[in-house]
Amino acid sequence: MRTALLRYPTTEVLPPLERICLKKGFKVKLIDTTSGKVIARKGFPFLSPRIDVELEVQKVDEFVTKVLVHVNNNGVEDVVMEEAFVGTIYKHF
Repeated sequence: MRTALLRYPTTEVLPPLERICLKKGFKVKLIDTTSGKVIARKGFPFLSPRIDVELEVQKVDEFVTKVLVHVNNNGVEDVVMEEAFVGTIYKHF
């Protein structure tokens, strides 16, 4: 699990996170605005390895938001891909 701290209100963070997932080739399965979660998946279970991404948005302060990044590659935590996601989040914001 990796984290990214952003200087944006929580309400402005979810739509760009969805676009980041789509640009990286993931299909967004769930966007829950009440709990602040984005769940996305890449790959087919029968043809290639499946990669699951869970982005959890937490409010730290009025204008500070924390994004927790969880990446599972066939059930195993993928630290390299988590770092890449955090880097993409910082580049976008």
